[in-house]
Amino acid sequence: MNPTEIYDALAEIAAKPFDPNEFPFAFAEATDAAKAAISKLRNGSTNKSDLPGGVLFNKKFHYAPALKGLTDVTLDQLRASKKTKASKPAILIASDGETIAAEHPASGDTLHCTFSELGDHFGFFLPAAGKERYRAVEENPVDVKATGKLARLYDALTKANPDWGSDDRRHEMNQLMMRLIFCMFAEDVGIFPDNQFSRLLFTHAGDKGEETRETIIAAFNAMNLPKDKRGALPAWTAKLEYVNGGLFAGNIDAPRFDTISFRYLRDACDLDWREINPDIFGSMIQSVADPKQRSELGMHYTSVPNIMKVIGPLFLDDLDAEIHKAWDRAKALQQVLDRMSRIRVFDPACGSGNFLVVSYRELRARETRILQRLEELNGPGSMQMFSAIPISNFYGIEIADFAAETAKLALFIAEYQANASFAEVFGRRPAALPLKDAAHIRTGNSLCESRRQIGPQKRPDDLVVAE
Repeated sequence: MNPTEIYDALAEIAAKPFDPNEFPFAFAEATDAAKAAISKLRNGSTNKSDLPGGVLFNKKFHYAPALKGLTDVTLDQLRASKKTKASKPAILIASDGETIAAEHPASGDTLHCTFSELGDHFGFFLPAAGKERYRAVEENPVDVKATGKLARLYDALTKANPDWGSDDRRHEMNQLMMRLIFCMFAEDVGIFPDNQFSRLLFTHAGDKGEETRETIIAAFNAMNLPKDKRGALPAWTAKLEYVNGGLFAGNIDAPRFDTISFRYLRDACDLDWREINPDIFGSMIQSVADPKQRSELGMHYTSVPNIMKVIGPLFLDDLDAEIHKAWDRAKALQQVLDRMSRIRVFDPACGSGNFLVVSYRELRARETRILQRLEELNGPGSMQMFSAIPISNFYGIEIADFAAETAKLALFIAEYQANASFAEVFGRRPAALPLKDAAHIRTGNSLCESRRQIGPQKRPDDLVVAE
């Protein structure tokens, strides 16, 4: 089982009435235990717990049911258990059906949550399945939920349309997924008003999705055209926003949707996409297109702390020193802003854009700090209207097509989120649509291509290269 499947299984347990006797066996199944092992655990032959009603499953977990309101007391009993100390299980877990108290004995990390939140905290329980704990998605489980839904949609579409899973059409399939994700994100954050994409899609796609392909093609074509140039398209497309930015440029096609893929599309649209992390989500959805990678879904990516260790010495530490030195001088701060607007960031093996996204986000955060300080020094209304750091200052080469498409989308999302943060501080932001800029992400082998083919034509004052 991959992490998304574990999330689904735990969420299913949480949705049912709590049975203290059945819970440990359902938990074992949800954390990828073999049926034969669960059978032996159930008949008691391998259950070594020394607590009433308790279940100790090898080195995986030690569970005990709790009386109402006494989950912490029961967790203390699990800690003190001689069998816990001898077996060293990865997880201790106690529940009264209303709350859960759990602990990693090795680290001492604890979890306290309602029983209904069991699935949302799936990351905490991954060690019970023999998987490394993935803290990033513990903080934001929507990333894994989204990835799982996209994986099911991708599988259903390629099953219904085998040619769309071939090398010849892989780029089109990847573009389709990226465009769908953008639309779902755009309507959940209000870029598309009144849920216009999904509302129009499901209005015109037919009861069983029989017209989904034609509806998506028409919608995507409309988003690439100003509203006054859609005469050849169905009348209903006039309501769709003009996106631009290259996201819907080029040939538009879509596979046929059967009832199963149509249902998964509905599920994906129903998810709240507002809180996705572009720095993490990009890496996770890379595995959507490759089922072989899904056993490690979301488990390996260049973490934000590791990226910060790179970009700090590369350019952020120097910028921070400049900002500190110029803090009380408006003219000097403006010079720092001017320098930041000229910085170009280039990753010659960008993957799904983690390095670029984090670099962009950190630059925007520093820009906001400087602008706030300039208002303090010069008075309200004295600063520039909007950000001077466009995503067109960010460049990348990536050999995997799906990852390259993901990097473009991740930077679009990072830009929107940065603009939203800007608006919280200053009360204004640029119009979300039409998109003005796009990152320069190219699909190719960076060992075989000249960097001049994608990098700035002239060397800018500041060029940051991830090596």
